[in-house]
Amino acid sequence: PVGSYEVTIEKTGFAPYAQGPIVLRLNQDADLRVRLELAGVVERVTVRADAPLINTTDAEVGVNFDTKRISELPLATNRNVLNLALSVAGVSQLQTGQATAPLGGGSVPMAVNGMRVRSNNFTVDGQDSNNSLNTGQLQTINNPDVVAEVRMVTNQFTAQYGGAAGSVVNVITKSGTNQFHGSAFWFQNNNHLNSRSNLDKQLSSSSPFRAENQFGGTLGGPVIHDKTFFFGSIQRWTDRRLGSGVSIRGVPTDEGRSLLRSIAGTRPTVQALLDFLPPAQQAVPGLTAPVQIGGNRFNIPLGLLSGSSNIRFDDWQWSGRVDHRFSDRHSLGFRYLGDDQVNSGDGQVTPPGLSTVISRSAQSLSAFLTSSFSARFFNELRISYRRFANDTDGIDQRAKQIPSIEIPELGLNGAAASPTRTAIGLAIGAPNTNFDNNYQLQDTVSLIRGPHVLKFGIDFRNERISAFNLLRQRGSLVYTTLQDLVNDTANSGTIVSPL
Repeated sequence: PVGSYEVTIEKTGFAPYAQGPIVLRLNQDADLRVRLELAGVVERVTVRADAPLINTTDAEVGVNFDTKRISELPLATNRNVLNLALSVAGVSQLQTGQATAPLGGGSVPMAVNGMRVRSNNFTVDGQDSNNSLNTGQLQTINNPDVVAEVRMVTNQFTAQYGGAAGSVVNVITKSGTNQFHGSAFWFQNNNHLNSRSNLDKQLSSSSPFRAENQFGGTLGGPVIHDKTFFFGSIQRWTDRRLGSGVSIRGVPTDEGRSLLRSIAGTRPTVQALLDFLPPAQQAVPGLTAPVQIGGNRFNIPLGLLSGSSNIRFDDWQWSGRVDHRFSDRHSLGFRYLGDDQVNSGDGQVTPPGLSTVISRSAQSLSAFLTSSFSARFFNELRISYRRFANDTDGIDQRAKQIPSIEIPELGLNGAAASPTRTAIGLAIGAPNTNFDNNYQLQDTVSLIRGPHVLKFGIDFRNERISAFNLLRQRGSLVYTTLQDLVNDTANSGTIVSPL
């Protein structure tokens, strides 16, 4: 386990040898050069030195971030510890053609040594923490005060790793000590600290409203001195901001809506358009859409429609850990991580009422027993359970009453959920719900035989995923022109019947 150690060597005929403190970092094998002196020449040899930081035991290429580096390096405003990886050589945050690849949870998109952003493996305290559906880290940690160390392996992985060709990211959480230690924090971000995007500049003369707060704390210490220790944390994260939407050119004005209602208001497709598309905020002179009914031709006045939404993000993150030492050779630990969040008002903004509500919950529990049976025989047993639940829906439930309707002539485009989508009706991928339960059993044995170190073990996982995706169950329709909509003559249409 990660921590500070002292090595003591005693041999008949030689003076006792002691070296420390030796700080073992994550996945580090300490390589010590020991020289024993004959007894009688000296009574005891004591070396106050750490093990060398240069890895001389294997070809693995990686970077370690200890507590000091984690606390001092910038982590962006969301304080996600994965942002540390962006400072590692060979890591790029964006990869051509993959910038919009959906990753699970709050994972940071990154390509390592030219590999895909999906080619990364994440573990927390040795427990699998990968989103099986979308890849990316599942158990998001936005409180760096919980983390003892992060190690990122970027090349020459050892045999114990697998499942990814880009990188392996290991996160180790803190445990309690014989001294009580804690922290308290409050981070605040608002519109006075942010600049406007190009879209915001078209809508307002000042930065859009934003009020973001992250506050919480940690506490750790002894339960039984030198035996049992605890560590816990809690964080509350809220974000309130104004979301800017795209502008639509071609929306019927109030005059155009009245005319359209008078000539074809009883037709279901026209009713859907009038019910779910508000009038244009600004008329565009000369911009009209021709409609012919019963031999009569009408020109429907069109204009511009823009919008905004109130984005609301609420998140609770907490953790608890208990460690117990039976002796210098055996120790037992339990660790629990929780993250519950709700994000509403994001995604499509224009027309209004089509933004999404995403509820997400991630829980991780792990129990681990480490045993040192001798100076040459070490074993680590770990039993873990992880549960992830995600639900995506629309803010306006009425939007489920109609299919996704696109009318390019009116500027209504896009079927899939996106901030640039302007069609009416809920996007084809919503609503959707998925659950992921992961059961994991790991056992690792390490044997030392002379100059050789043998490591072997098992990693058994039972993962059960239930996904309910009502993709295109309500259908999607594309009407090239307003005339096609009035006649209910779709250029294309798709519907998928539920099983």
